[in-house]
Amino acid sequence: NANTNETIGSLTNGDIIYLNDFSDNSFNISAEVDIAGVKSVVFDYNGVSNFRTENVAPYALGGDSGGNFAPLAFPLGINSVTATAYSSNNGGGAVLATADLSFEVIEEAAPEIGSGEGSVYPNPVQEIANVQLEEETNEQIVQASLFSLMGTMVVPPFEMTLSESGTGQIDMASLAQGIYILRITDNTGKVLSQTKVVKR
Repeated sequence: NANTNETIGSLTNGDIIYLNDFSDNSFNISAEVDIAGVKSVVFDYNGVSNFRTENVAPYALGGDSGGNFAPLAFPLGINSVTATAYSSNNGGGAVLATADLSFEVIEEAAPEIGSGEGSVYPNPVQEIANVQLEEETNEQIVQASLFSLMGTMVVPPFEMTLSESGTGQIDMASLAQGIYILRITDNTGKVLSQTKVVKR
């Protein structure tokens, strides 16, 4: 989100951005580079070659100033981005890596993924999230899953064991920074909790 500089989440091929959930249409995309020797990243965007070249991290499609991301409005329909990492500044030297991304932007709200109440602490969370269900259940094992704000399932359903007080734990250490929706259901599919969780 270029207005707040907050990470919304990871963007993967085939994702859908629902503009009714982001009415400002003020985005930016940062290329996460985890290989050594990268000196620049060149972005191609929606058919425009060399749309932007970044020599300093964060490598942002729309540019930034000291981590303050510049806003970029995504057009409706299919958007495509190619990020190419180079060993020298300004797209020079050897190509070290290339990543392609395609996503769709539509003027709708994300579909509902359930209802229910619960709390998560700490929130924001770095590693272990404690989940407290507010709706009573007689079950000791429930199903937990995580969604992006765009409605994409990030972590498929897995079993979570509850204590007698209705508390469980989820390890979020391996997830990218961003905002997620944590959904808890019982074994019949009934939604027990749906909570927004911020991963730092």
